Amino acid sequence: MKIIFHIPFAINTDVASGTNIRPIKILNAMLGLGHDVEVVKGGNKERRSQIDRIKREIKNGKKYDLLYSESSTLPTLLTEKHHLPSAPFMDFEFFSFCKSYGIPVGLYYRDIHWNFAHYPLSGIKKAYSHFFYHFDIKKYNKLLDVLFLQSYEMKKYIPGLDENIKIVELPPGVDQVFEHKSFENPKNQLKIIYVGGLGKLYQLHEFINAAQSFNAFDFSICTRKEDWNAVKSEYESILQPSKNIHLIHQSGDELDKKMPNYDLASIIVKPTDYWSFVLPLKLFYYLSFQIPVIASKGTRAAKFVDEHNVGWVVDYNEKAIESTFNAILNNPESIAEKQNNIKKIHSDITWEARVNTIIKTLTSE
Repeated sequence: MKIIFHIPFAINTDVASGTNIRPIKILNAMLGLGHDVEVVKGGNKERRSQIDRIKREIKNGKKYDLLYSESSTLPTLLTEKHHLPSAPFMDFEFFSFCKSYGIPVGLYYRDIHWNFAHYPLSGIKKAYSHFFYHFDIKKYNKLLDVLFLQSYEMKKYIPGLDENIKIVELPPGVDQVFEHKSFENPKNQLKIIYVGGLGKLYQLHEFINAAQSFNAFDFSICTRKEDWNAVKSEYESILQPSKNIHLIHQSGDELDKKMPNYDLASIIVKPTDYWSFVLPLKLFYYLSFQIPVIASKGTRAAKFVDEHNVGWVVDYNEKAIESTFNAILNNPESIAEKQNNIKKIHSDITWEARVNTIIKTLTSE
């Protein structure tokens, strides 16, 4: 396939966030599958040059099978460092141009933090950003053949979205299944890890309260230093005296090398409306290592875990979490069972499988 891959921002490979990781994973999967990909990315000036070149080629007869875009967490018009709409027509005019030449257009809408109470801006800054977020949605309604979302549940939280727009689920994917030791019992301790943020969206208090009384578990909480520093006062009294709860700040290859040492992984967070539609990258990161997952009931991650029997679903309260820990300790063979279920679904949830969904969906349009 000849694909145009559009990203309206410059990717920062030094920041391990979904905004930077996901587009790279999708692009690499496209290239790995042998597709011919023209990439439009970077700042306004860089994208303008790339867009002008592709438009000239199309006018001269070059054919493309589809245009796929990954949105920014910022409004499309505000992705420059100065957050001013200095190229207000460039990206969406390019979408319109491609459509006029019969090229189907699909876009993955990354997130909708801006429509929730935890959004950090207020006052004039909030109103300013909201205007441009709504502008994006109006353009999506008009220009997209397909809107890709991490889950169907997300749709109801996108204000102003056309009811008739075609929605297709496109969650994160897994890399190849990494070699992971088979679960062995008995063991001195079961090792469990949480990888992710801390803060208003990522509340781990009940998880930690339950964990500190279980010496049969060894718990690691892996988060960025800046995230920890922002909430240090909330958690320090629990974590400091604990012998079986460890705080680590690792990512990339350093973390990858340690992941096979863990038996279980956690997405035990306080469920909120936001978590009702989110399928986080870390869920699929865990599954890449064949690590079964414990997730909070009421979250979209828990629904996935339950549907595929790749872990356990638990109410977000200390006693329920303790009960689940005890159930695992009393039936450790269930860990191997969950690992086998992860292997069974692996080929359906790879990044390559996500790319095949993009192509199949858009070319059928």
